Amino acid sequence: MKVLAILVLLLVITPSIGNAQVTKCKCTTDDIDSFTGDRIVQTKFYPIGVTEKGKELKMSIRRVNTTYFIHLVSPWPYNCAGPLTKISFKNTGGIVYNLKHIGEVDCGSTNGNSGITTKIPPNLMFRVEDENILRQPIAMIRLEDEKDYINLVPTVPFSLKTVADCADTTFKQTPK
Repeated sequence: MKVLAILVLLLVITPSIGNAQVTKCKCTTDDIDSFTGDRIVQTKFYPIGVTEKGKELKMSIRRVNTTYFIHLVSPWPYNCAGPLTKISFKNTGGIVYNLKHIGEVDCGSTNGNSGITTKIPPNLMFRVEDENILRQPIAMIRLEDEKDYINLVPTVPFSLKTVADCADTTFKQTPK
């Protein structure tokens, strides 16, 4: 009986643990650009997928007025991210959305604090052209450039909608 109760408890708790990171909405930026007057809201980074080797992909959504951008800190194993770098999201209905990196060439950097050198991965920025991508459950993620690609598995049944809604909710409030 105790084993059954523990199994039922685990089944109830496990989905909430996986989604807890995304359901706690937090924005790190909520500003008005003093030069352009644009309203900029950006969510914190949420883990959305892992590579076959267990490296984590983290994503943030930035909203500038009515335009959405996806900002990634990636487990990109290659030297640089550039104009030919793209991310593809395949939703559960089989539709594939391709987004091209719009940032400059980014080769990451190295951090040599305390005598230990670690590679800091490049930052990737993608403009969302079709907002349907923000509303569909994601089944697969592919990050690629002209030479190679890596497939990522969503860490939980995942929709970009959760993070986009976080940015939208903050956007509807009075800026700080």
